[in-house]
Amino acid sequence: MDDTPRHVQEIYRRQIMALTPEERLRMASSLFDTARALVLAGLPPGEEPRRALFLRFYGHDFPDPAQRERILAALLPPSPD
Repeated sequence: MDDTPRHVQEIYRRQIMALTPEERLRMASSLFDTARALVLAGLPPGEEPRRALFLRFYGHDFPDPAQRERILAALLPPSPD
């Protein structure tokens, strides 16, 4: 979706690029932390958070169901011995 006028995009880009690399990294990290918290807050009780986060953030990057299932299996919590 691209509903932002070009001139507004250019203003935003200039403002972001005026920040130091450290400030941009902090901003990106903060945005990721917020997105993660929102995903976790929306999980139904009992859903495994690591798997849910993977699917929400990266699931579309792995269109092959078998590959996605292998990754999800690796994200299962270790079984108690």
